[in-house]
Amino acid sequence: MRDDTTDIYARVHNRVDEILHYIWDPIGVAGSAGARDEYDSYVPKIVKMLFEGADAEAIAKHLHSIESGSMGLTTFGVRSKKTDEAARRLPLFDGDFSYVYLSKKKG
Repeated sequence: MRDDTTDIYARVHNRVDEILHYIWDPIGVAGSAGARDEYDSYVPKIVKMLFEGADAEAIAKHLHSIESGSMGLTTFGVRSKKTDEAARRLPLFDGDFSYVYLSKKKG
């Protein structure tokens, strides 16, 4: 039997994975079943950031740094709307590790 923390981690990991693949998708592979794991290596760091309380702005900056750094995409220093949208949709943790979506969180 899994404990609550493991279950929460697994749910958040899956949610982050889906958001990166279907919403962020900076190289446009969401339509390709063979590329479903394209962004897997970025998921653990983002999950860690979320558990540490990162907000949408911090996540968007991180995603943008991946695009312009390790992916080598030309961004001209400007974040895409898809990057900001993905960051807004990622789960945000409150003190008891239950989560709400950033797009619904106020203040």
